[in-house]
Amino acid sequence: MQLKLGKHVYPLKGLLTALGATLLLISMAVDFSYANLNTYVISYIRYHDNSTSYADWVFVTSSKVFVQGITMPFLGQLELKIGTKASILIGCMIYSGGIALTSFTIKYGLIPVVFSMAVTHGVAFGLIYAQAIGSVIKWFLKDNKGFMSSIAVSGYGFGSLIWIPLETAYVNPKNIDPIAVDLNATNSDKYFVDPEVLDNVPSLFLLLGGIFAGLQIIGLLLIQIRSKSEIEETEKEISDEKSEAEKEDSNQPSLTILQTISKSNFWLLWTIFMTIQVLGTFINSYQKTFGQNFITDDFFFVYVGLASNILNGSSRMVWGKLYDIKGFRFNAFLIGVICTSISWICLLHYVIPKDQEMFQKVFYGIWISCFFAAYPGIYASVAPVTEATFGHLNYSRDFGLLFTQSMFSSIVLTLSAQLLYDKISYAGMFTICGGFGIIGLLATWKFKPTKLK
Repeated sequence: MQLKLGKHVYPLKGLLTALGATLLLISMAVDFSYANLNTYVISYIRYHDNSTSYADWVFVTSSKVFVQGITMPFLGQLELKIGTKASILIGCMIYSGGIALTSFTIKYGLIPVVFSMAVTHGVAFGLIYAQAIGSVIKWFLKDNKGFMSSIAVSGYGFGSLIWIPLETAYVNPKNIDPIAVDLNATNSDKYFVDPEVLDNVPSLFLLLGGIFAGLQIIGLLLIQIRSKSEIEETEKEISDEKSEAEKEDSNQPSLTILQTISKSNFWLLWTIFMTIQVLGTFINSYQKTFGQNFITDDFFFVYVGLASNILNGSSRMVWGKLYDIKGFRFNAFLIGVICTSISWICLLHYVIPKDQEMFQKVFYGIWISCFFAAYPGIYASVAPVTEATFGHLNYSRDFGLLFTQSMFSSIVLTLSAQLLYDKISYAGMFTICGGFGIIGLLATWKFKPTKLK
């Protein structure tokens, strides 16, 4: 059964798969609320161990991206043996179980939280993310695959549209203000110390774990796996419609791992992805703690989170459509320019007088919204370009190989936060992130779409 809109044909099973994949990725998107969780989790742990600070949250963010980077190629290969649905099911159990377990581990410090919340998320990501997106792409092998895969990817962006307000409404329903550690310091981080707020933190993770599990069950039931014979039939139809030159391009072989990583385009894509990841992970993790230096209103950050996550999800679909029209290089260059500029523009916060909180709020809201209108586009662009560059047969594996950049970006962020943050503060960290953006732009300039040989 198919639905035809204009020149595009959408198989019903493909649309159901896109919806199921979107629900799965919505449930996985708790890391886009890390900036919000940072303030609650670290405040709770610090109340019992005052040696813990917001800078230590980097162990949560870095562990998640490091684990997903190191496991994705292997877990993508595992999918070929156990099947897509089995892979996703195992990932869902690990992820939701780990989040729920955090309600217990948080009482014993940050390291147990890293394992229950971040390590499990990284492993589950390797079992779910590429597999869910790949299941959608296989239903749409024609010129709308960028847009259709971006619908699923948008779930990862829209997720925290739900999770950020839910977290704040549950933990801090009365909008109680955090307190500065050093009242005499110019820029002192602020932590929640009110028992009414802190007592709600552990049980928040039981609530989240239960909701995530429910969404994942529905998503898994909706996903329809397209058989190899159906894919080959569609490819034959596409081939029949193409010119001889186009047929030569479409009859490209599937590459082995060694063949994939020997391609210069692989490393250029890896570098582009890594530089944007460094920018995105830092801003996503520390936007709220940075903003609290200028703004005292916990509900305000919820409103900004809602706006930014609307953009986070919807922009992925825009970038996906742009990919279909303009291609990867156009998207990557524009994303890189915007993200690099924004990482430096945020320093204007220090120019605005602190007593002008309304101006601080307006500037902060615009800054974050612009960033989340651009940054998520890299995920909507990398997903289809991986299939276009390296073929669909080993899509999850090859997508996982690109995600090994997460290991490098996590190491950079961890070392920077632990060794440099106290010396250069947020201003220096944002400046360094912008430097990575320049590297990404150079890699984009060098990237050229090529045929598989």
